[in-house]
Amino acid sequence: MKTILFLILFLPTLLLSQTTLVDEDFSPPTTSGWSSTPSGWMLNNYGSGNALSGTWALRLTSWSASSPKYVYFPVTVQSNKNYIITFWTKRVCSLTVNVNETANQTTLIQSYSSTNPDCSSNWTNWYQWTDVYSSNYDGTVYFQILVNSTYFSTTLYIEDVKIVEMDPTPLPIELIYFKGKNVNDYNLLFWSTATEINNDYFTIEKSYDGYNFHVIDNIEGAGYSTHQLYYEYHDYNLQPFITYYRLKQTDYDGKKDVSDIISIDNRNDKGDKAKLVNIINILGQTVNADYNGLIIYRYSDGSVMKVNNQH
Repeated sequence: MKTILFLILFLPTLLLSQTTLVDEDFSPPTTSGWSSTPSGWMLNNYGSGNALSGTWALRLTSWSASSPKYVYFPVTVQSNKNYIITFWTKRVCSLTVNVNETANQTTLIQSYSSTNPDCSSNWTNWYQWTDVYSSNYDGTVYFQILVNSTYFSTTLYIEDVKIVEMDPTPLPIELIYFKGKNVNDYNLLFWSTATEINNDYFTIEKSYDGYNFHVIDNIEGAGYSTHQLYYEYHDYNLQPFITYYRLKQTDYDGKKDVSDIISIDNRNDKGDKAKLVNIINILGQTVNADYNGLIIYRYSDGSVMKVNNQH
């Protein structure tokens, strides 16, 4: 059993060099170059009460689930740069963002597919999508949005497409901390990232000797983020030993990075273990496991365990 928590704090965006290449809200006149091939898409004066911004959106009417449609945007890219595409849709359940060398999709450079979990039960809300392309190519490429849905004979919408060029960061993630502590019958592992670029997933590895590690789970990364993100994992499979953990990060290109090793003392956590009496701070006040500072776990056999929480 595990618990995963994603909490986004809207902290100030990091000062990364960036240039906006496409900022399309589909209000006439539109930016030249984008294409609605094959036919079907049209501009629609959607009305200020319904459009995401302004009054216009890109609309596809009388759509069939057996015939997905796309729209593409030509962009001149440079190698060793990151390109972030963000946009909003309504009634789109799944889509693929392709990066092609040509408009007719003959040379695929990158493809990323995703789903909207609220689509099948939500007709009215706009949903935001984000994808990152790390370029090793110089020249014009075509960012293609290929949409799908679970609805038949409905109308789909795309709004506010933005493509931004950014300088790459040295590492896929900037890890602020990786920590752990015992909480009753499980070990709580928690970590935070300041930024994420191309972050595919985290791997949690475990050891009882600090040398030989094995994988216990993979946790999906955010992909791209310039806000501080928080993650946590609950390990319920405990043994009465000092337990060692490390966090491995893997990006979309398969590159990996490994954290420092942390340890949690579980020598009182199996079999006829002593019961937790209470948790106190250094002043003797009762606190919970999330208290910021030094906390002391007191057990019924008189043993104690000290954990230094620094959030």
